[in-house]
Amino acid sequence: MDTTTDIPAQAAQALDSILRSEAATVLFVTHGWGGGVEQHVQQLIALAGLNVVVLHGLGEGRVDVALYPANATPALIHTAGFGAKTLNAWHLWLTALPICRVHLHHLHGWSVDILALIQRLGCPLDITVHDAYLTSRFYHQAETGPYCNDPSWPQNDAERQAIIRPLVDAAERVILPSAFLESSLKDAYPQAHTVIQAHPERVTCAPRTYKVVVLGALSAEKGLELVEQLALLAQKQAPWLHIVLLGYPTEPTQAPVIIRGNYQAEKLSELLALEKADTIWFPAQVPETYSFTLSQAMASGAPIVSANIGALGERLRYYPAHHLLPPTAPADEWLAVLKQSVGYRSEEPEDFIDTVDAYGKWYLKPIQNDQVTPLTDVLALIELLQTFPAPAPAPDKPIKSLLHFGLQTHHFGVLQEVARRLQVVPDSEEEVAGMQQFRASLAELDRLKVDLLDAQEDYKALDHRFQVEKNAADESLALYRDNLEQAKDSIEHFQEQGRQAQGYIDHLEAQLSRARADIQNAIGERDALLNSFSWKVTRPLRVLKRGLKKALIVLKVVLRHLFRPASYQRLFSMLRRGQWRDIAGMLGYQAREQLTQQQGLGQLNQEAEERVQAVQKALEPLGELPSLTLATSQQPVVSVVIPVYGQHQTTYQCLKSIAENPPTQTFEVILADDCSPEPAAKALAMVEGVRIVRAEQNQGFVGNSNMGAQAARGEYLVLLNNDTLLTTGALDALVNTFDQHGNVGMVGAKLLNADGSLQEAGGIIWRDGSGWNWGRNQRADDPRFNYVREVDYCSGAVLALKRNLFTQLGGFDEYYKPAYYEDTDLAFKIRQQGLRVLYQPAAEVFHLEGVSHGTDESSGVKAYQVSNGKKFYQRWQSVLDTHNDNAVDPENQSRRYCKGNVLVIEACMITPDQDSGSIRMLNLLQILCGEGYHVTFIADNLEYREKVVRQLNALGVEVLFGDWAGSVRRVLRQRGADLDAVFISRHYIASQYASLVRTVAPQAKLIFDTVDLHFVREEREGTLNQDKALLAQATQTKRKELGLIRDSDITLVVSEFEKQLLAEIAPDARVEIVSNIHSIKPPRPDYTEREGILFVGGFRHPPNIDAMQWYSTEVLPHLETLLPGVQTTIIGSHMPDSIKALEAHPSLRVLGFVEDIEPELTRARVSIAPLRYGAGVKGKVNEAMNYAIPVVATTCAVEGMHAEDGKDCLIAENGEEFALAIAKVYKNATLWRVISAGGVANLEAHFSPEAARPAIQRILSD
Repeated sequence: MDTTTDIPAQAAQALDSILRSEAATVLFVTHGWGGGVEQHVQQLIALAGLNVVVLHGLGEGRVDVALYPANATPALIHTAGFGAKTLNAWHLWLTALPICRVHLHHLHGWSVDILALIQRLGCPLDITVHDAYLTSRFYHQAETGPYCNDPSWPQNDAERQAIIRPLVDAAERVILPSAFLESSLKDAYPQAHTVIQAHPERVTCAPRTYKVVVLGALSAEKGLELVEQLALLAQKQAPWLHIVLLGYPTEPTQAPVIIRGNYQAEKLSELLALEKADTIWFPAQVPETYSFTLSQAMASGAPIVSANIGALGERLRYYPAHHLLPPTAPADEWLAVLKQSVGYRSEEPEDFIDTVDAYGKWYLKPIQNDQVTPLTDVLALIELLQTFPAPAPAPDKPIKSLLHFGLQTHHFGVLQEVARRLQVVPDSEEEVAGMQQFRASLAELDRLKVDLLDAQEDYKALDHRFQVEKNAADESLALYRDNLEQAKDSIEHFQEQGRQAQGYIDHLEAQLSRARADIQNAIGERDALLNSFSWKVTRPLRVLKRGLKKALIVLKVVLRHLFRPASYQRLFSMLRRGQWRDIAGMLGYQAREQLTQQQGLGQLNQEAEERVQAVQKALEPLGELPSLTLATSQQPVVSVVIPVYGQHQTTYQCLKSIAENPPTQTFEVILADDCSPEPAAKALAMVEGVRIVRAEQNQGFVGNSNMGAQAARGEYLVLLNNDTLLTTGALDALVNTFDQHGNVGMVGAKLLNADGSLQEAGGIIWRDGSGWNWGRNQRADDPRFNYVREVDYCSGAVLALKRNLFTQLGGFDEYYKPAYYEDTDLAFKIRQQGLRVLYQPAAEVFHLEGVSHGTDESSGVKAYQVSNGKKFYQRWQSVLDTHNDNAVDPENQSRRYCKGNVLVIEACMITPDQDSGSIRMLNLLQILCGEGYHVTFIADNLEYREKVVRQLNALGVEVLFGDWAGSVRRVLRQRGADLDAVFISRHYIASQYASLVRTVAPQAKLIFDTVDLHFVREEREGTLNQDKALLAQATQTKRKELGLIRDSDITLVVSEFEKQLLAEIAPDARVEIVSNIHSIKPPRPDYTEREGILFVGGFRHPPNIDAMQWYSTEVLPHLETLLPGVQTTIIGSHMPDSIKALEAHPSLRVLGFVEDIEPELTRARVSIAPLRYGAGVKGKVNEAMNYAIPVVATTCAVEGMHAEDGKDCLIAENGEEFALAIAKVYKNATLWRVISAGGVANLEAHFSPEAARPAIQRILSD
């Protein structure tokens, strides 16, 4: 209120009416923006029988007070001051009113003090959630502006939520008009009493129109830029299409848009009728929670084209004439959809909403029970108002700017403000000129004062800068002189290195020449042998073939190291150190790895051929069926139900496959005999361990399957056709999927034809209800068909689900009797329950399609496939409308339920059993899948490791390798257009593909995963060893890494140290921390059950070699005195001879690579990490903490781990201190348990999936 004037008489009358009224009085707290929030406030005020006091927060300490008596004229008291200093005065004034309830609508325009005021009032509280103001400073969940426009609010979401939480938790009702923000609100305020209640409104339909109309105030968030682009495009390509803005733009626009100006909300229905909109368009770029204008648009019956975001997509789901596009879709796609939509509208527009009366009863119900405060004298209340200090006046915009804005946007409120200001302008031009001259003189005086102060400050700054730069110049001159001397030394050093490198290259070229000569000799010998007829030749020929294959593999490895930058750098570094034996060992190891991979792929192909041969044999007619026993249980976990009608030999082969490939859990097998001419009990009397239930009359596949399921006793139900043959592990793979993945309703198998080709990898249902067996007749080992994914349905030939769910849904619907489409309908019902239908490729099952029912769709049971398809379409048409037309883009339709496509590129195939970086990547991939993305993983060397690939496939990761990929570049070119994000690990891999990603996938986020900052590790190693060449290499690496960081959208680091470092040297880069991730909680034995000391680390990592050499020479001599007889175990892959040689030491136990390391981790009492240089977060430390082993480490080894010395670990630097720390925790059980518990807590707080997930969500959602 303006305290320089008296309270208007109308306001005094309104206050007096409220004080004398018997009606309840409610306080509304809201912002001053207007829009949908103000519309809702006015709707609530209109509810009969309430007095309402409304406080509008205007920002900068200004508040408007509006009074709405139940039975008198409303009144407005203009701005009053609000803040910490006036809090007591506001509290006195509001408690003097008979307020029985507070209703919070928004916090914009308010300082944080409003929370204290609401709490001090102590009234029952309602909160309405109009946008994300309770959870984020960005109301529309898009970073476009400050939170609440007041510096008193925290800029950190977590801190802000913490100060708002008491208010939200205390609210009786937290009202959401739609479900859009409920999950994020519940995440922030789990105790909130939320209720979803649509806003009250009474909307009528509008008559048919013929234009594309956009409604409301059009800002950047509402799609202003998109509308401008489309209007310009339509002007060229579709000049008959006019864009009409029924409202106004928040910024002047030159685009060909017809602007009607702002309007009164209650007139919108009439205005829509006048406009005759052919299509109504909602181009919003940020999510909304409800949208009143959408209600009016839907009531009109006109076609609606909208961004699929927030409540817009949610509310339009069942509206018959709608088209949804992603908000990021380009203008040409929007134009195509708008052109398609023109002329189409629902047949009979209807009165859409009339919820005012129902909402009023619901809203007023708790208010009737609220206690009313005693009456207060109106004069005292007015006097109290006049004691408030006036707020600082809001700065006026220039009248010229207001006039320009009003004319451009047709905003009547702005034009009215222009008219108000013009009333005080003098009439004569002379008076106007005099005022202008006087004001100009004052402005000039103020400007001169400011210039004088600025000049004084500039002089001080220049003087200080001169002194700083002079000192820096002196220092630089001295440094340049030193660098000149060092450069001379470096040139000589590099020349020597070049000579050594050339010698090594000559050595490799000689090896290469010899290898080529060997190959030519081998070819000559092969040709001579092929021309010989002696049987003695056969054996040498086979030996030669194997030798030739190995020689080619060795040659391939040598060439790879010659031409890959990272490998060459590593070879060069080892050469410089004279590590010839380690070089030979590395090449030999990788050659053996390559040979092992090829042998593994060959073994897979051989196993597949053997399975096909077994199936072919099973198809051969049998004479008398031999006896067969299945090891079933009376207390089964899994119930296998097989519906049968005749075909007993086929059923026998199915049962035989179960007997040979049983699940690991207890199981039963139920044969449901559909009144076969020859009873199954008689025909299969030789089979033991099977329960047979027989129908009295034939009921068809649907009824028979339901009968068998009713007899089941297990937790899980596996429905199996009798013309199927199981392979090893198929049943376990189906059942284990429920534990491995969340929210699973049903699981289907990978179905194979008798020749081993793919029959189905999950099914696609098209818009017309027809089905598509994805992958049919393709190769079964194609990576596209070998990862777990959500699907429309899976064939009923093999289905697994929980028995209680099958019962709850009524089994297969008898609407589809006798057979066909019952499995598809069941899948859609399960999805309707909020559960997922998953395809499990590890469950490989041969399905001899057509054996049971034939393949002719015109006769027999098969004929029902066509008629039941029509039934299915009629039932699920509203859902199917969102599917593609038949055969359109099946690749993407097979991934229909994914949020987007993510490609992850690594240097090589991950090895989680060997290094922590692979564990981190494994869990990162799992989190990406858990967030709903289709994730494709490819190693730069196209490596294949069966165990790891199957592990990733089971998580839902598509793995490309070998010939299936061809190359990373080919994959990027083939899939670039569909990618939403590309993760590339390590600078020497990212440097090869970053520019190509920008070319073929410009829409995709490029995420550079440093793994650790390589230049930091190299700098530290060079400093430790005083190696100038390595320091020079670190400088090159730094330049490369910083270049990639600059060119990437987001950079991932593993520690806070690295993030802070990049903030200093690359301040414009967006950097996120995704550190090591450990998800498994292993066994953690106590102190008394453990003994010995343990080091774990891969020895391809040079810092680990240095650490063990330092430990053996500097630590171990002291430790043997302190802990005589205690052994240190050294475990790690790729162990060089220099480390293997340590096995001669009696106190060292050198094991090398250990496939199952858990026994060692549960046995060791102390873990060590004696690293002297390195970078990133050390997985060996995380892993030890995960197993509750106290860690003794150097400062470098626990960098970035938030570890506290004496609480989470023990830290020591020199050899003697390191030995003392080991002995201290080794002997002291109490200290051991403290460090053990601290390490576990540290891991769970900073290195768990829960710690990593928020960063990954930010990366993918921003």
